[in-house]
Amino acid sequence: FTVEESVDLAILQFAKYTLWKDLDEHWEVLANNPLVRHLIETPLEEFDDAVATVDGMSLDDLGAQLPIAADSSQISAIRDAVQGKTIVIEGPPGTGKSQTITNLLAHALASGKRVLFVAEKRAALDVVKTRLESVGLGEFALDLHDKSARPAAVRQQIRAALDSSVVAD
Repeated sequence: FTVEESVDLAILQFAKYTLWKDLDEHWEVLANNPLVRHLIETPLEEFDDAVATVDGMSLDDLGAQLPIAADSSQISAIRDAVQGKTIVIEGPPGTGKSQTITNLLAHALASGKRVLFVAEKRAALDVVKTRLESVGLGEFALDLHDKSARPAAVRQQIRAALDSSVVAD
C-alpha cells in the first residue's frame, strides 16, 4: 500500500448534482425506453428501432400541415418521429434543424400532445422559441432554462397556456 497526499479542487454547479441524483435514483425507469436500454446493454451494436413504419402517411399531406415550409428530408424525419421512431436530428448550422424541430413541436401540439424539448445550448432553445412565436405558438413554450425564473411567473405562463385557444389558419 502507498499513501499519496493530494488535493482535488473543483467548482461544481448544484443544478448538475440534482440531475445526477435524479438519474441515479430513476435509472431503472429510464432503462425501460428501448434506446436507453440499448445504450446501457449493447452500446457497441447497431440500434434496431422496433417501431414499424406505417405506410400511407403521405409526405405531401404531412408537409401541408406544417406551419413552416420544409423539404422532403425534414418532412420524412417528422413522419418518423410522429410514428414513434427514435430519431436524432443533427447537422451543421443552417441545415434546418430548428425549423424541423419547430414543425415537429407544432405537429405534436396540434395532436394534443405535451412535449419536452431540451437542448444543450441556450441559443438552440432561443431559436426554436422564436420560431414557435413566429407561428403563434410562443405562449406554449415554457422556458425552464432561465435560473432567474420566478415560480409566480412560471405559474402565470402555465395558466395563460392552459387558458389560451388557438385557431389554425
